[in-house]
Parts: sequence; structure tokens; C-alpha cells
Amino acid sequence: MFLNLADRLLQASVDSNPSDSQYTNHLGQLERIYGKDHYTIGGTYQRNQGFTNSANFSITNFGIQIWPRVHPNQPQYSAGIHQRLQQAANIADIVTPTNRLRPSAPFATRESNKFPLVFRPQFDVRDTRIYISNFVEVTNNALSQLRKDWWDLNILTNHQSKLKPDDNVWGIPWVIAAKKGLPNFNEFGVLTAVELTRKLEINKGRPNAPRSFWRTNQMLSLSVSNLFGVELWNSYAQPYPRSLDVLVDVQSNFLMTNQFGTLLVSNRYDNPFYPFPGGRSPMLSIPPGRWSGEEFQLPIFNNRTMLQVANRGGIIPVPSAIYDQRDRGQLIPVLRQYSNATNVLFPDNGFPVPRLGLAMTNRVRCLMTDPATKRVVDFVNLDFVSGLDVQDLLNKEPSDYWIANRLGHTNAPTEGVIKQILVSLGVEGEPDWNSYVGRGAGRDREEAIDLFRAFLGFHPLYHLLPNQRVELADAYNRLRDPRKSFRRQVPFSPSVRLVKYEALQANDPLVHYTFEDLKDNQQLVSRVRMLKPGQRADDLHNLGTPDEPGRKNQRYRPWPSTLAEAANQYNIAHKDPLIRRSDDWQFPTNKFPNIGWLGRVHRGTPWQTIYLKGYVGSYEGGQGGDEKLKLLTVQDLPDPNPTLLMPYDERSYPF
Repeated sequence: MFLNLADRLLQASVDSNPSDSQYTNHLGQLERIYGKDHYTIGGTYQRNQGFTNSANFSITNFGIQIWPRVHPNQPQYSAGIHQRLQQAANIADIVTPTNRLRPSAPFATRESNKFPLVFRPQFDVRDTRIYISNFVEVTNNALSQLRKDWWDLNILTNHQSKLKPDDNVWGIPWVIAAKKGLPNFNEFGVLTAVELTRKLEINKGRPNAPRSFWRTNQMLSLSVSNLFGVELWNSYAQPYPRSLDVLVDVQSNFLMTNQFGTLLVSNRYDNPFYPFPGGRSPMLSIPPGRWSGEEFQLPIFNNRTMLQVANRGGIIPVPSAIYDQRDRGQLIPVLRQYSNATNVLFPDNGFPVPRLGLAMTNRVRCLMTDPATKRVVDFVNLDFVSGLDVQDLLNKEPSDYWIANRLGHTNAPTEGVIKQILVSLGVEGEPDWNSYVGRGAGRDREEAIDLFRAFLGFHPLYHLLPNQRVELADAYNRLRDPRKSFRRQVPFSPSVRLVKYEALQANDPLVHYTFEDLKDNQQLVSRVRMLKPGQRADDLHNLGTPDEPGRKNQRYRPWPSTLAEAANQYNIAHKDPLIRRSDDWQFPTNKFPNIGWLGRVHRGTPWQTIYLKGYVGSYEGGQGGDEKLKLLTVQDLPDPNPTLLMPYDERSYPF
């Protein structure tokens, strides 16, 4: 039944004559996708190979192309496609009776219900293209399925023959019927912190050298760390009464490059858990009744260092590294650098400004199963890439220490370097450069400025206390004597922390299976902030900690509540009225008495059932775009198919 429903819903979304589309490639050039060579399903372009009209389409006949990607800026398996499959599963789940492998059980509601129907895709390779060619029901065999091979579609290029029909593919979700009373995946958040410090040194080269021989050497040190977490939620008022096994796996690939394309850092973080390949025992087992109503669970909450280097045949993490600006750039770990302090600061060589870029591939698998029946309660399979252009953000830093513009010739110091030196000379002020309060009268900042001025041949600025004058007398004499000192570090070293928090959050707890469903298009929580050294970034994320509960998602937007104040809060084209929380859903649990009961089936978009309303409006889709929808009344429906209780012509319907 599910495949039949899925075919007909996908047929209704087919556009056999789509318009052309343009995109900008990696070289900045415009390229065109010609509609005459494609058709679309759920708004997603598919290669036109023998396709004539929507009535001919079926999953087992044509399939759903998932690789290669036709439009580089759109996922090939889109939320629009998954929405149609979700609706088919929701309808099939209601009219499919219980059986030995799918019993009824009490959930976090007052009544018992059937475990949800779950379907996994099967794959096929035709002419180097990869398709979903079928769906197979998952009963109590989810663990054995997840032990099979996992493939990254990008890695499968030119190796498609290795993909077997029953393998798993990153980012291609299972289809799980929406069910009231079950806990769900709620959020994946990753907080990336990049801290940069620039140190300068004035080197006169030799005693009595003229100023034309002086050099300004510089060093850029950096550290990169990631705080990430996975959050689950029982969004219902009642505790979940059954046991649950929770398995979570997060994989991250981290790359750092510069403007020359040099690969500065490449590492991978992985913590697989059984039954994933190479995994261990279940990560979290929750006893019956121990998951309280509206309680969050945080099965993963880790902080890791992202800089890793080779050391004696192995790979070790290092807290920070120094950017070696020679040649095409490289990173030197601080651990080795301390052994030879003379190499810490590199000759100016035109004051190069490295344009550092970070790219992170994040993969998340989260499986919740009922240990007694082995049925799947929830399963999420996400795969997405995020990035960070460090220099682009530094150009916006308000203190101006990192501005890369130059005054004069191309080898002149940058404006940021000049300001750093002016602050060190006391010509410009810096409110965040303070003296160390534990030393004497706390005037070491003034001492550092005067010593640096003396080294450069300038008069001191500050009238120090008598005892400090005696202590500094020898230092002044050494600095004035070029035989004893011809190199000195600039006393003020600016530092900045760039913190990017990226969150994938569920709006409706029942809609969380694709990246588009979870992406924060409105920037309600995902953001970049510049922090001063030592300033905490904990308030950036929404996850809470293992010891403190989290908060409801900023993207959580049911019918108006304290978290759902928005311009369209009462617009029924955006959400169903009076559904203020998950407990308010009233889904059918048995065969539909009449066609109107389809209006109670969850639509696969946030806080909406299938549209059977007398209203015409626009709907801001979960994907962040504007999708025009015609909302129909029951009187608009044609006669139903008595077998499936579905309209015989779904092309009349927006769902």
C-alpha cells in the first residue's frame, strides 16, 4: 500500500515541462539547467530518460535520482520528495492493522497505539546514476540493516558498482510514519571556535644597524575547537512509559586551507556505536517511565580539539599551532615550536595575510529502538557541510587589528599591524589591554610601553613611581645599548575569538528527517560572533549541558504560544489552528470513516495536516522558500478510491 500511495503522491508533484534554472559555479560563472532535458518531482530536477508524462512515473519504474546532483545548490533528495513519501507512510500507517511484528503499546499519551511503519530505500545504479528504486519495510531488523555498508555519494563517484541495493547511504533518510506519543530527535548543534593571536617582533639585525635594516617579524598562532551535541526530546506532557535504547554516532571531517589551496589540516572525528560498523555497545538505555514529559536527553555533548599533527608515526591533537607563512603555508604545532624559540617569529616577507578557510562535514545518525519489540521509534540520518571564511570575518572585526588593507606598496604593513604597533607605543589607546593586577602597583602595561619606546629610541610617556624608576634603570640602559639588545617583541598582541554556532533544529517534533527540515534559514539560533579572549560562548548554543536541561528550540513554532510569536502566527496557511503542542494532535488510528478524515493526517510539513480547508493563501515552506498552495474544501474532492480511500486524481491536491 505504501508504494502505491507514494507513486500517486509523487505523480501529483511531477512537472514534465519545468522552467530553466540558473546557478553560479565554483568559478563564478553562470550555468543553465534546461527544463526540456528534465522533469521535476517535488520541485527537484530529475534527468529525463524516457519520461513522457506523470501517469507513467513510479518508484520501481523510473526511480528517484539521488546522484549526481542536477542542481548544485539544491539537494537531490529534497524535503519536497520526502514530504510526499511521509504522507504516504502516514496514511498507510493508519489503515494497516497490528500484527505480530507490529504490536500496539502505550506511549506518552493516555491511549495505546501501533508502532510506526518504517520503510528504508533500496538503491539501483543505471548508467553511472544512482536511484532509489524501491522501499522495503523495516520491522524488527533495523540493527542488522544498519550493520551493512555505508556510502558517501561523493566518494561513490566512479565506484557506483560497489553500491548494493540494500546498503545504506549517508543523508538518505528512512520514511517513518508520524506517530503521537513517541520521543524524537530534536537538535544537532556544533559550535566552532577559532582563536587567533598575532605577535610582532622588531629585529634591528645587528648592533648599530641603521633603521633601513630593521625588520618587523610576525607570528600568527591559532587554535580551533568544536563543541557539539545531539539533543532528543519527549515533547509530550506524560512520561514515556517504555524502555528505549538510544544509539548516536557523529562523524566530522575537518579541513583548513589557505588562499593557495594548501591543505593545512585534515582530520576526522568518529565515535561509532553498535550497531554501526566498528561500534561498541548501546550508548544510552532509558528505563521505563524515566523519560519525563517535556524532558530533554543529551546523549552526546563533547568538546574536541580540531588541530592534529603527525608525531613519531602517530597523530596527536595540539591545543594551538603557528602559521608558517613561508612558501605556500603550513602549520607548526606549538609543542615542537617551543624547542627552538628563534624560529617562532618569521621574517616579514611582505606581511602576508593568510586567507584561512574552514570546511566541516558533519554526519549524524541517531537511532531509538524499543528493546522489547526491536521496533524503530525514531531514526535520523543527516549529512551536511558547513564552512567559515576566517579573513572575511576578521575584516568586520570592530577593533581594526585584523584589517588587511595596506598603505602604499604591496609589501607595506597592513593597517592592522600598524595599529598594533601604535598601541604598543602608547600613541593609540586600547581599553582591553590592562596591567596585571598581581604585580606591585599594577603598572606593567605602562612599563612595557616605555621599554618598547626606549628600544626604538623614543622618550618614555609615563612618570613611574620612584621605586619603579630604580627597577627600570638597568632595563633602559640595556635597551639604549645596541650591543646588548637589538631585537624585542612588540608588547601588545591582539587576540580574537571567532565563534560560529550552527544548529539543525526541529520546528515540529514530527518533521526532522532532512537537512532542509532542520536548517535555520531565519538565523534564529545559527550565528557568528566575535568574542574577546576569555569571554565565554556558552550562551550561544541551545543545548544546555548534561547537568542542566536545555531549552525549547528557537525554531519551535506551533500555533501561538510563548515561543511562537511571529508575523504569521494566526495564519492557517502556515500551521493548523489550536495545535499549541504535540499533545494537541488528534490523528486517526483506524480505517478512515470517510474521505474527510484525510484532513487529520499529518502533512509532513511543520504543524500541518493535509489541507482540506476553505482558504486560499501562501505557505512559507519548511525549506525557507515561498510555496504557493491552493487550499481545498471537502466539496472540492472527487469521488474517493474505495480501496485506498484516496482521491483518484491527486493532481487536484497540494498535499
